[in-house]
Amino acid sequence: MPGRTLYVAIAAALGITGSAFADGRIDGKVTAADGATNLEGARVRIEELDRTVRTTRDGRFTLGNVPAGSYNIVVEYMGAAPTQQSVTVRDQAISDVGITMGRSVDEIIVRGTRSGTASSLNKQRTADNTVSVISADAIGALPDTNVAEALQRVPGVFLERDQGEGRYIGIRGIDPNLNVTTINGLLVPAPDSGARSVALDVIPSDLLEGLEVAKTFTPDMEASAIGGSVNVRSLSAFDRNGRSMTMTADASDNGLVEQTSPKLAITYTDTYDMSNSTKFGIAFGASWFDRDFGSDNIETDGGWPDDLELVSGGEFKGAEEIEQRSYDVNRERIGVALNLDWRTETSNYYVRNLYSQFADQEFRTRNEFKFDDGEAVSGNATSALWDDAVVEKSMKDRLEEQNILSTTIGGENFFEAWTIDYSLGYSMSEELEPGRLDTTFEIEDVDIGYASIGQIPNLTTDPAMADAANYELAEFEYLDGDAEDIATTLKLNFTYDLFSDAYNGNIKFGVLSRTREKTYDGEVFIYDGDGSTLTQFATSG
Repeated sequence: MPGRTLYVAIAAALGITGSAFADGRIDGKVTAADGATNLEGARVRIEELDRTVRTTRDGRFTLGNVPAGSYNIVVEYMGAAPTQQSVTVRDQAISDVGITMGRSVDEIIVRGTRSGTASSLNKQRTADNTVSVISADAIGALPDTNVAEALQRVPGVFLERDQGEGRYIGIRGIDPNLNVTTINGLLVPAPDSGARSVALDVIPSDLLEGLEVAKTFTPDMEASAIGGSVNVRSLSAFDRNGRSMTMTADASDNGLVEQTSPKLAITYTDTYDMSNSTKFGIAFGASWFDRDFGSDNIETDGGWPDDLELVSGGEFKGAEEIEQRSYDVNRERIGVALNLDWRTETSNYYVRNLYSQFADQEFRTRNEFKFDDGEAVSGNATSALWDDAVVEKSMKDRLEEQNILSTTIGGENFFEAWTIDYSLGYSMSEELEPGRLDTTFEIEDVDIGYASIGQIPNLTTDPAMADAANYELAEFEYLDGDAEDIATTLKLNFTYDLFSDAYNGNIKFGVLSRTREKTYDGEVFIYDGDGSTLTQFATSG
């Protein structure tokens, strides 16, 4: 047969003896003591042959090219006692094995925490590369609303926040733009028009089966990254046995804006026996979070660390500018996942779909005290005064909407010593910024400064600043933008099991084809001031 002919050539090159030509195969599944949870990352070993393999996300494992005979299989899973089972292998036949791990004593006491931790540690231990894993149990046990925040507890990962909420992650101290993000192994293009990194606050954490952070790469992974890789794994019906359903309802209150923010999520999975050897599974999840919050802050731009002001022969450190900011923010996050799986004795087929929409409506007002545009009059270690300075009042009204869609169709076929896997994926990321308005008014030649420093400097102001008629329109900017990034990916991989007394492993090779198109369609209108004042734009109420 063609497969045996190819193997002969490979075996000759590697010096493998003829005893390796065996047609038997072992297919098995490892489940937890409750019988409802499939165990990924379990180490399965044939003692007599010293052959080892790890279980996949649905608890399954395959050992091909096994000589005919009787063997003892040992399964090791952190958190449970090792389990042994005998199996008889026949030439050109498939031997099915079902293994249930024993229950550990500690698991009875703290089952949820221990089982989630054990699942993550087993996946990390048996991985071929350096990887950190977070299970669905660990994600659900913490109040993390999105993928970025769920990853903040992974060793070697840092978080970039926006308004206190996690958005981008960096791995090993490297810029987030140098990471790659995948959903079920499919590359996710960046929705942001000006960045390469994917904003992970777009994806809700409620729809996930797990997260994987790879800090080193194997040849079959996405290689377009220096920092690392984040793989988002959505729900699958075969991650657990039988029917399961979860529902959550949360509410949080923000005292600054006096608003309550609701959150709802539901997941449902079920498997169906179509025949003795065929199973069908469906997994569905939906999540909605509508959050209202705000913030008030003071920011300093430049100055104190480096800048020295000179007044009457004396020097003091002064700020270049100080900003007073007030934010009123609404963020709505919607996510939907639908995954279908078919399992037969020799094949797996699947359809994976994940869609997420994130809308960020932000209203911001800002007072900007521009000390460096004036002349320093006096100053010491804790206070200072400038004259002929500038103060700006600016308003921002911005809605930013990001959408991510990931759809993958694929499968696996198992032969004697061959495994063939393939997938066709479509991923789309989009960022919409419709009708953004930035308006700036300014007043010149005012006396400003600060009477004390600290977390909240005590600013001194000119009486003229209290009159809206003294502020003239400096600039008005209108932006309407639409960024879209679409990628289509085709993968085809072949894996061949190699076995002899001197060699135990496999050879994997394949092809990947990807087309990608990123576009940006934007309209910008900038209007310089014409003498209009802030009074003309004032409204009552």
